[in-house]
Amino acid sequence: MTNKLQPPQPAPVWNHTPESLKAEVNAVITAARTTHDKVAALPKPERTFANVFGALAEAEAAIDSRGELLGFYQHVSQDSALRDASADVEVALKEFGIEREMRIDLFEAAKDAKASANALSGEDERLAEKILLEGKRAGLDLSESDRKELESLKKELSGLCVQFQKNCNEEKGRIAFTPEELEGIPADVLSGYTKRDDGKLELTFKTPDVMPLFKYAKNPVTRRTAWEGYESRVTVNTAVFEKVLDLRRKIAVLLKYPTWADYITEVKMVKNAQAVIDFIADVESKLRPVGERDRAALLELKKKEEADADGNFYVWDWYYYDRLYVERTLDLDDTLIKEYFPVDVVVPTIMKVYQDLLGVDFVALSNDVEKGDVWHPEVQRFAVWEAGATDASGFIGYTYLDLYPREGKYSHAAVWPLVPGFDLPDGKTRNYPVTAMVANLAKPTPDRPALMTHDNVVTFFHEMGHVFHGLLSTTKYSRFHGTSVSRDFVEAPSQMLENWCWVPKVLSKMSSHYKTKEPLSDELIDKIIKRCAYPILAA
Repeated sequence: MTNKLQPPQPAPVWNHTPESLKAEVNAVITAARTTHDKVAALPKPERTFANVFGALAEAEAAIDSRGELLGFYQHVSQDSALRDASADVEVALKEFGIEREMRIDLFEAAKDAKASANALSGEDERLAEKILLEGKRAGLDLSESDRKELESLKKELSGLCVQFQKNCNEEKGRIAFTPEELEGIPADVLSGYTKRDDGKLELTFKTPDVMPLFKYAKNPVTRRTAWEGYESRVTVNTAVFEKVLDLRRKIAVLLKYPTWADYITEVKMVKNAQAVIDFIADVESKLRPVGERDRAALLELKKKEEADADGNFYVWDWYYYDRLYVERTLDLDDTLIKEYFPVDVVVPTIMKVYQDLLGVDFVALSNDVEKGDVWHPEVQRFAVWEAGATDASGFIGYTYLDLYPREGKYSHAAVWPLVPGFDLPDGKTRNYPVTAMVANLAKPTPDRPALMTHDNVVTFFHEMGHVFHGLLSTTKYSRFHGTSVSRDFVEAPSQMLENWCWVPKVLSKMSSHYKTKEPLSDELIDKIIKRCAYPILAA
């Protein structure tokens, strides 16, 4: 939709260079460090909640409002130099975060402020508790030598984690097969592969390319070769991951936690590693009989299809025989279902569903890459308002959709909370949130528009849940905004919302055959829902 209301906060401008990224992150860090020094220098009588926790929260909000955005380029930019600079931004911010949490003078100021504060409640109380817990988890009760060692280990770990994700984003692997080796793969998928001079068809390891191969390639050797290539596509991360594990163990020992898992789960809903172990054991005891039954059924199907099969069911068999089982049991063909979900219908329809469900309006904004409106021409940008808003008070925030694969881009589906929402220091106005969804939907082929499987539809609906978790959250402090909740609760809202993808009325509304424009029939909708209802039918 459109409206003529002016948002009370301008949208981000995406015109950074590697040099400007470095300059801006340095300025942000310098300003925060100045605030921290002032807090640490406060005499004890002046260490009040406002002067200490309030000031720390304000400095944190300033970093949150720029840092995530500056570090986002590494996941979406086509410019490799900008991606590298953005990754450096993330390293710098994480190292500064470690520096801050290792400052014992700030920890002492926080303890004094908490002791002098009157009874706290709500977010104020939670802010104080979290900052003090961070001090304990940062090892500020350790000796000076141990603290220095811990700081060094954490900075090294932070850099390795950034490098790990960068390697994933930069992955450019390809694999090629003869047309005969690709027998069974739908023609519209094959038409999107690159034909080489030697007659082979080449594909990437991006989801739109490789997933149809796993599901449809009849040749088990093709599936195995592709699977092994897919699983090995970022072998450069093997050494990185081994070093990460080693550093995590050392950090846990220094902080006197039994394991890294105990350290990580302390701040989650589950609280400790043993609770995780017990939970997994309980789930396994209930699901193992179901899994063994399903495996037996799929193995029996494999024996019928492959006369020379060795009697084993391999991981590269899963997608192929799961798909085959569904087709034969429910007469449900994913290639047929996909024809009812063209991207240009599904995306706006899902947005409309969310608009109606949550009482909001999406207002499309112009996208001029040269002006810095967006980081790529394919990106869509929206201002989000309360439904029927008549003035600026109805503004909610901004969101971006970056939906198609390209080289150097994050290769899965995720939502970035680019800017948090929080109360500004005057206590009357707000900093409005900005979110971005990054996905890798199939692009159009010469024969068909871009189409989505039902699984793709569910994923998109799920990710939109994260978008709105970030947009509709209303918190006083930036650190509690949106998905900044206990880590094991982050997925809960989206998982609940994605259940709409099995509601018949919604399925009908989201579907429109790319040729006939007809929605899914009641019969096909019933089969999709039945597939979800039976464990073996849920891929």
